[in-house]
Amino acid sequence: MGRKDEPTRLPPGYGLDLMGDPCVIVLRRVDETVVARFTNNVDPEQIKRAAEEDHRGPPEARGRIS
Repeated sequence: MGRKDEPTRLPPGYGLDLMGDPCVIVLRRVDETVVARFTNNVDPEQIKRAAEEDHRGPPEARGRIS
């Protein structure tokens, strides 16, 4: 849930795997690859941010090479 109990929206093609370890939330792409893992007390905004960053792709793909 987001602030004020609003659901946190993930980009299309992303989902949460809550079936494995009860202490771990796994962010996955639609093809089931793992994007990130979080503890169960994570701020939902961190999950959303990780999905959005992955969705945009690596910096070099966006024209910003660091």
